[in-house]
Amino acid sequence: MEELAFHPRSRVWVYTTSRTFTDEEVDRLKGKLDQFCRSWTAHDQKLMAGGHVLHNRLLVLFVDETRAGASGCSIDASARFLRETGKELDCDFFVRNLVAVKRNGSWEWMDFKSIPELLESGKISADTTIIDTSISELEELNSWEKPLKETWLKRYLKEPAL
Repeated sequence: MEELAFHPRSRVWVYTTSRTFTDEEVDRLKGKLDQFCRSWTAHDQKLMAGGHVLHNRLLVLFVDETRAGASGCSIDASARFLRETGKELDCDFFVRNLVAVKRNGSWEWMDFKSIPELLESGKISADTTIIDTSISELEELNSWEKPLKETWLKRYLKEPAL
């Protein structure tokens, strides 16, 4: 299925993996992801679903809910798929503490708890590009690379002195 066939407001889930995949692993993961999306259902109704592996580290699942909505059971099925696939690939798709930060032209994956220290030391700034994995709609993939000051990480920015 081509992404163009999906409604721009299709529901999105972003998963950060515990490690970077090789290109061969990405190909294998894409095959498994395509197979899962073709068979994914909610209440015996086929979901129009798709997925991407981006930067060899992020897995994006999406469902066009204008056609059929994902249910609790179908979301549980996707979590099962990711746990099983994670075991096969020796990785965890449910890492919540990592953030992608662009430094010196490439993506670095770091614990978000290190952000205050990196800001304080000047190694990153409010304008440093971050991937905002909190997106919820497919159209947001086009603009999910944002300055830190436009993401949830802005809470780590110090207020200017008056």
